[in-house]
Amino acid sequence: MRLLDRYLLRELSLPLSYCLSAFLVFWIAFDLISHLSDYREVGLGGANLLLYYAYMLPDLLLIIVPVGLLLGMLYTLTNLARHHELVAMRAAGISLWRVSVPYFAVGILFSVSLFVLNDVWLTNCNEKAEELLNRNKKDSSNPDKKWLKNYNFRNSREGRTWNFSAYHLDTGAFRDAQVTWDLPDGTRQVIISKSGAYDGNAWVFTNAVQMIFIKMDAPEEKNVTNRLEMPLFTETPELIRSEVKINSLNSITASKKVFLSLQEISGYLRMHPDLSPERRALLLTQFHGRLAAPWTCLVVILIALPFGAVSGRRNVFVGVASSIVIFFAFYVMQRFGMALGTSGRVPAALAAWAPNVFFAVLGLWLTWRQR
Repeated sequence: MRLLDRYLLRELSLPLSYCLSAFLVFWIAFDLISHLSDYREVGLGGANLLLYYAYMLPDLLLIIVPVGLLLGMLYTLTNLARHHELVAMRAAGISLWRVSVPYFAVGILFSVSLFVLNDVWLTNCNEKAEELLNRNKKDSSNPDKKWLKNYNFRNSREGRTWNFSAYHLDTGAFRDAQVTWDLPDGTRQVIISKSGAYDGNAWVFTNAVQMIFIKMDAPEEKNVTNRLEMPLFTETPELIRSEVKINSLNSITASKKVFLSLQEISGYLRMHPDLSPERRALLLTQFHGRLAAPWTCLVVILIALPFGAVSGRRNVFVGVASSIVIFFAFYVMQRFGMALGTSGRVPAALAAWAPNVFFAVLGLWLTWRQR
């Protein structure tokens, strides 16, 4: 790494750290003041409160890091321009694009880190935060709160229908289950079981009856057993949890925020190839929204360059005001795009990626004009 790159990164590191810390503290303080009575009502103490915000951190970083990076970049570049350091660099034959190389590296690093953090840990963290928040509620002592009553779902891809009188979301245990599916030759198979669970590798049915119907009036074969393992079933408790989560998601909620991971959406689409256009649009918008959101960090670098690198002695706080206006415009366009994509009015990929592409192209054009 050249001396110039190290200098530029050092100039960015301090304001970036201040911006990220300030936004994080501000958001937590605002949320704490707004929901303090709710936290007291559920008995969330000091240690659990810290743990709750730790679980919420991946979701917060997706909002805080881009705006903090934008503000830090604008402050740094404006400060360099005020002291004519950018002019000196360009007079020495160093282009603005070369000056921006370490900043692009920071943007890519943050984008990749946010993508991995949110897609791998965000879903589990949100579930743990919700569980922690509800742990001390009055009905939390109810042992059946995780049991779904009379739950049914269908794996459309493999033509398999599951019916449970009760299913446990965490353990995969079930009671009074019936699984029905048809083979390519027209044969129908049915498993009826009093209880069972997923053992990590296969579904295990206890006190089970397995029947094979060639004609629909009576079974041709019947097998009664105390234990029946079905390793060929591709359904897993994770897929069922995703099914429950996705089925509870409506278009209004989905337009506000990306709630689903890529794995959840991919698994659901594999099980349901015959989804309605409206439901498919919702899921694909969530899918592309998950892909596009972290790359906001790279986009803000492109936006900050032309706004922050203007020559002349300019007030540093002009960069601060610019960052607020730019981020607000980006946020509005992002929310508007998600709403259009979720409702099926525009293609999902266009709805999710349009804000990134628009502001990236705008930043490239404005930077090119300053050559």
